[in-house]
Amino acid sequence: MYEKTKLKNELNHLKIDKQRREIEFLTLGLCFVVAFAVVFIAWQRRKRQMYKQLWHEQSLRLEQTEQLLQQSEELSTLREKESLLRESLFRRMKSFHKIPSLEKDEEAAEEDNENENKRIILSDGEWENIRQTVDGSYDKFSVRLQKAFPELSMKDVYFCCLVKINVSIKDLSDIYCISRTSVSHKKQRMKRDKLGLTDTTETLDDFLRRF
Repeated sequence: MYEKTKLKNELNHLKIDKQRREIEFLTLGLCFVVAFAVVFIAWQRRKRQMYKQLWHEQSLRLEQTEQLLQQSEELSTLREKESLLRESLFRRMKSFHKIPSLEKDEEAAEEDNENENKRIILSDGEWENIRQTVDGSYDKFSVRLQKAFPELSMKDVYFCCLVKINVSIKDLSDIYCISRTSVSHKKQRMKRDKLGLTDTTETLDDFLRRF
């Protein structure tokens, strides 16, 4: 009886140990499943947030692109209106018909006058009329120019006004009675010595057109 009772107790202990190990195993497995579920849910949430952020960024880019396109169209319309207004103002200049490149684009003017060597004479009144017209078309261009570069003479200002309104090198050559090469040198000296510009990638024409 003693041996039987002892054996029975040992079997009970073995069953208890087995149940305890099964419970520990199940607990460990459950913890693993819960941890995996938490990680998976967090990953899914992060993934959704990432997609949501990407979608938001793409929406912003699309909206910005649409705004830029709209602004570009509006700017183009304004430039066309501005060009027509300036052309109308230029046509009122006393010297407008004396300067061929103001009536047509520079290439056409160069072709028409390639073999012509005629002098363009402008009176003091016409010079002043050119300056006033440019000022009216380009927000007081000569006033701003003299304020920024007070060492400029009035003749320098007149020259800059002609460059500002895209008078061709051929017409500048005829106005100042110098060769086209000399006109180019004059522009370089104006840029370097009078305006103090050292950027070699920007010409005098570029600077004055955006001034």
